[in-house]
Amino acid sequence: MSRLTIYLGRLIGLFLLVMSLSMALDKTSLVEIVTALFDDRALLLLLGMMALAAGLAIVLGHSVWSGGLLPVLVSLFGWLLVIRGLVLLLVPSETLVAYFQMLRFDDLFYVYAGNYLRHWSCFYDCLLLRARGPLIPVLLRLERPRARHADIGRLLVR
Repeated sequence: MSRLTIYLGRLIGLFLLVMSLSMALDKTSLVEIVTALFDDRALLLLLGMMALAAGLAIVLGHSVWSGGLLPVLVSLFGWLLVIRGLVLLLVPSETLVAYFQMLRFDDLFYVYAGNYLRHWSCFYDCLLLRARGPLIPVLLRLERPRARHADIGRLLVR
């Protein structure tokens, strides 16, 4: 697995974690912000440009569809960002507002927050189970290195 795949997996995973935590901690503000966002076409265009740029950066730098689950997830995430950016740039605001109302964001808020957390856990499961070497900073390490049988034997002999 390439270093770029591991880096992008970490980046996307931490992004999804922070988003899910912010959604869980401040529902009312986030619902107001998202509602105001869909009412302002200029902000939607800016968000679309940012999503398109981030998605294209991932797609152009990492278009890998083999080699395990993590490379495929990173590439898929990049393509989803490209699609999101194009939709926000090309679809009329009235259609986006109707789609947003159909999603019932306020009523199903915690379902959407849970999806962010589920996707984060998927990225980090892939990183922890598939990649080799130190994956995350020491502060975020989820498991300690295991002692080998020879090391345990040396400890018992002393």
